[in-house]
Amino acid sequence: MSDGSCYMSDADGTSFLHDASGVATKVELRDSQGLVARLEFHPYDEQFYVYGTRNDGDSIYGLLCDLDVKCWKSS
Repeated sequence: MSDGSCYMSDADGTSFLHDASGVATKVELRDSQGLVARLEFHPYDEQFYVYGTRNDGDSIYGLLCDLDVKCWKSS
């Protein structure tokens, strides 16, 4: 069960292409045993990635919306 924590980190070396009007975002989801998932939004090409970091049979879904209610879903 997740403790609801989320962290911002650049420890994995991810880089984002410059987008003058965009905000790159990376979120890590953790529980008491460590990293559960990583979510990244790359504004330059409007790509939203969700990575499950454990082979535990669960699924992780993400939805990201901006203030103009434009949304990106993970697939």
